[in-house]
Amino acid sequence: MEVAEMTKEYTVLDENGEASGSLEMVICRDHASFAKAMNLPGGFQFFERQLPSSDIYPVAVLEWLAINFRKQRRGIGLNAIRAFRVIAEEQGARLGWLRVGTGILEDGEDLDSALQSRKRLYERDSWIRFENPPIEGLVIFWMYHLLPPLQPAEQALRSYLVEKPAKDPFFGLPSPTPI
Repeated sequence: MEVAEMTKEYTVLDENGEASGSLEMVICRDHASFAKAMNLPGGFQFFERQLPSSDIYPVAVLEWLAINFRKQRRGIGLNAIRAFRVIAEEQGARLGWLRVGTGILEDGEDLDSALQSRKRLYERDSWIRFENPPIEGLVIFWMYHLLPPLQPAEQALRSYLVEKPAKDPFFGLPSPTPI
């Protein structure tokens, strides 16, 4: 039986193989798991009509990408985004999905310019911005990427992400057996 939702966490490596950040993603194989992962305001219907295809499952959702502050602006994040696409394709995903927001702003950086900078980064890598639902004060937006087959050179980008071991909710104790 195939799991409807699979969460994966990775350490992002730089060009020297040093840990430089983290990435979290979810592979959603059906509408219920996708709705749970995204918790979209107004539901998925608002976004669904903007997609060029209705055959989107499985969907790879990029939940979190953070690059260490000292290592930003060196292409590490872009390599991580491309490595996300490689993993998404390995999992059979047809669509990549992400939410663009901003965490900590640099000194003197305003929210609008930070969001526009992130938008340009993703657009350079062929991500497409959705129109936002009409929600007052919404300061994030969503983007998608139809995941075509990757070029052979792109497969090498997979080495920029190292999967973290699964979290053990029982701290090394045996898992309880179902009754």
